[in-house]
Amino acid sequence: MSFLAPLGVIAGIAGGFAQGAGVMRSATAASMSSNYQAVVAGNNAVLANEASDRTLDAGAQRTQDVSMKSAANVGTIKARQAESGVDVNSGTALNVQSSARELGEQAATRTQNNAQEKAWGYRVAASNDTAQAELDLMTGKNQIAAGEQAQAGDELKGLGTGLIGAATAFSPGGAGASMLGSF
Repeated sequence: MSFLAPLGVIAGIAGGFAQGAGVMRSATAASMSSNYQAVVAGNNAVLANEASDRTLDAGAQRTQDVSMKSAANVGTIKARQAESGVDVNSGTALNVQSSARELGEQAATRTQNNAQEKAWGYRVAASNDTAQAELDLMTGKNQIAAGEQAQAGDELKGLGTGLIGAATAFSPGGAGASMLGSF
């Protein structure tokens, strides 16, 4: 029985250190998970920016196609007017051509605006993903700091428990005191 008191003191101290180590391992795992999420969010931001660039390029091509179709349409109108013997450079004929040209320009502008709006959505997503990546990295750092603090607290708690156990064990009448007296 006299050897059990010191073993209890050692077990209390060791338990505190073991608990602290477990808390730190858990914090490290959580930090690694946050860092992984930061990498994923960063990759998503890169992909969203690339999608924005591709959308703008495709929008420019579609805008050019719409403009060319509009020009061809105006040319067809003018040719048909000329075939009919109408003066294509004045009056109603000129107004029809002008209206067709304006409609074509509006369609081209609308096409370009739609591409820019879609690209803007991708840029916003990229910005959000970048912010999320930064948040995840900070979270990972904070998890390590919190783990270190919790580990230190558990170790101090284990030491305190051990010291209280030692004081009790080696106090007059305690099991440790009787063991010391036997030497």
